[in-house]
Amino acid sequence: MLECMCRVTVCNAYVGVNRRCVRELLRVTQERDNVDYTIKVSLLEIYNEKIVDLLSELPVDVQECDLRMDPKTKLGYVTNLTERVVSSIADVVQTLADGEKNRHVASTKMNSTSSRSHLLLQLLIEGHDTISGQMSKGKCCKLCARRTGRVYRRDCIVYRGNSK
Repeated sequence: MLECMCRVTVCNAYVGVNRRCVRELLRVTQERDNVDYTIKVSLLEIYNEKIVDLLSELPVDVQECDLRMDPKTKLGYVTNLTERVVSSIADVVQTLADGEKNRHVASTKMNSTSSRSHLLLQLLIEGHDTISGQMSKGKCCKLCARRTGRVYRRDCIVYRGNSK
């Protein structure tokens, strides 16, 4: 039985795309000795045209998450989004489980817990080269379509800063 890629309840034989991507990212960052990495995870859903921060402790009706564009980089971002620092796959799984509790779900004829929203997993990666002092930043977003659970868009954006 294949589970939705977005679901946390995936058995070990069918680990979803989100966990596999994060596992590989963690492996690569741990292999680099001269770069200190910080990885932050955000989890949001788009439900009835409203952005909901799934990791926020605030009730949905008082959250003020808005889509904006950075005028310098022309990259989109969501305001007031909770970011959790993760350093292991267990941290990521716990974050996904916490976010899953806050998702909008309802039963359908085909599925007793069908998602009623789109899910966006965002990874923010910052690397500080301890030799050159250069700072690198990147953002990877994974979007799962409502009901189908299919990942239909994957974007990775890497941008570098020269902060010393």
